[in-house]
Amino acid sequence: LAHLRYIQRLLPHISDARLLLHGFALAHVFERPQHLATRLLHHYSSHAIAGWYRVLGAAHLIGSPVTFITTLGTGMSDFVTHPAAGLLSGPAAFVRGVGSGSTSLLSHSLAALSHSLAGISTSIGSGAAALSL
Repeated sequence: LAHLRYIQRLLPHISDARLLLHGFALAHVFERPQHLATRLLHHYSSHAIAGWYRVLGAAHLIGSPVTFITTLGTGMSDFVTHPAAGLLSGPAAFVRGVGSGSTSLLSHSLAALSHSLAGISTSIGSGAAALSL
């Protein structure tokens, strides 16, 4: 049990990783158990290998790039859509839209950067603590 905790501390933290494994359907179920197990293993391992980048992209060790891009994308979207929506209402609403879009872009950019840096430092700290035990 102590070994599992040690290994867990060495592994990077992963959040919001979506690994999609598609269902497995059989047309002929009269197979030997060994053959069926081989087919199941091949099916699910190939899906897991194909989705490894999603897990790696959510690893805090490299700053969780998926979260970084998602958060930054929200700010970019607001930066474009708020002024565009204001432009339809009039000049004053356009100026308010530029202000709110710029504020959103800045806040989301800082949030993305701080989240990534926090993830990296947490992973480094956890790894260092695990190695010092």
